[in-house]
Amino acid sequence: MGVGRYMDLLQLKYFCALAKNEHLTMTARELMVSAPSLSLTIKKLEKELGVELFDRNGRDIRLNDSGRMFYHYINHSLMLLNIGIAEAVKVGLKKKELIICFNSPYIWRDYIDRFQREHQEISVKTQIVTSAEEIDEFKYDFYLGNLYGLKLNQYSYDKLMEPEVNCIIMNKKNPLAQKKSVSFEELKNEVFFNFNEKVDSMKKDILVQMSRQVNYIPKTIEGDYLLRVKWLKENKCIALGTDVGFKYNYPDKKDLVAVKLKDDIMPKRMQVIAWNSELELVDERKIFHDFMIRVTGEHEARIDM
Repeated sequence: MGVGRYMDLLQLKYFCALAKNEHLTMTARELMVSAPSLSLTIKKLEKELGVELFDRNGRDIRLNDSGRMFYHYINHSLMLLNIGIAEAVKVGLKKKELIICFNSPYIWRDYIDRFQREHQEISVKTQIVTSAEEIDEFKYDFYLGNLYGLKLNQYSYDKLMEPEVNCIIMNKKNPLAQKKSVSFEELKNEVFFNFNEKVDSMKKDILVQMSRQVNYIPKTIEGDYLLRVKWLKENKCIALGTDVGFKYNYPDKKDLVAVKLKDDIMPKRMQVIAWNSELELVDERKIFHDFMIRVTGEHEARIDM
């Protein structure tokens, strides 16, 4: 077929980048090519396929139905190609290396340190991720964290901790701090801390999702991890959390308390070890996987609520 003979890898990479951004100038800048050159490459690809992949209206460009279907398969194929290249290089160079990503580093820091002490022959690189899109790029051997936001059909995973108890973190001076549990309705007049989109879009989405299920829009102030602790200690806000998060992410709990949330409107969270279903759990991956299952099972990560 003509498509098989003439379509090249560069065209497919350019298409996937443009499909993801749906913005010609931004994508061209990202790829370090000119916008006309990118546009010409995409038009050549469409000519070879015999169908248009984008709807164009002036400078506006959007994937059409054919484009969405093509992107679904091509993007996955390119990801598998990248995995294959990386795996071949690793085997050829005899590299014992793992790349681990997580969203909450304080939960996993001690586990990673212990693994490195026990398996000094394996190099471990870690990366903090702040969006599900980053995790879905298939750059990592494992993701440690909760399942919220992940495309579960792309992953295999094993539970590391029991499902978390949803709670509200607040200053002990807050009148609600004396209660054993609170409802979301009782928090109507409170100011919620929420993460800035660039800091942690995964956690930012949780409050957005919850607000759709109640009869009010929560008042919020946005910031990063340091500002969250600072404002909580100054009694300027409250924050969504879980018992596990409160245990690990707030090493200095002075002046703070976790109050159980009555309502079942916050996404359930459970800490897991997840990996791309296409990856084989062999060699150093198998060693790390079994280590995490063993050491997290040695104790319960619970606090008194």
